Amino acid sequence: MAFNGTLLRLKMKPTGAPAFLLVAEETKTNLDLSKDTFETTNKDSGAWRSRISSFKSGEIQCEAYINYTATSGHLTYAQLWAMFNGNVSVDCEFSTDAVGDFSLTGKFHVTKLTNDAPTEQGATVSFTLLSDGTLAGAAESA
Repeated sequence: MAFNGTLLRLKMKPTGAPAFLLVAEETKTNLDLSKDTFETTNKDSGAWRSRISSFKSGEIQCEAYINYTATSGHLTYAQLWAMFNGNVSVDCEFSTDAVGDFSLTGKFHVTKLTNDAPTEQGATVSFTLLSDGTLAGAAESA
């Protein structure tokens, strides 16, 4: 069954904020999870390569229209800048908020921040988040 990507949203919790905030004017978000492996092939492997899982990481890339005065419950450009300019990871959640749907949470560093301001078009911000520690995935609860 097809799933409408509009429902899946990125929320971030700036340092000291009491709750998660939706990324204001979000247009596109990508979640990329990766896992390294190392080879353990040996003479007993029967000519088949064998591997063991190793380091895991997550990367989120998000695009949004720049919003200096976001509505309540939404992240402002100034808050995003502060997260990039700071040196601590922030709590993030990638979910639909619908009970039973999968939700991914964890700490991330804002590692890249790009502004694009073409003439006579909407100004956008793109940013990259890299995981900092364990990511947790679970079904949303009530």
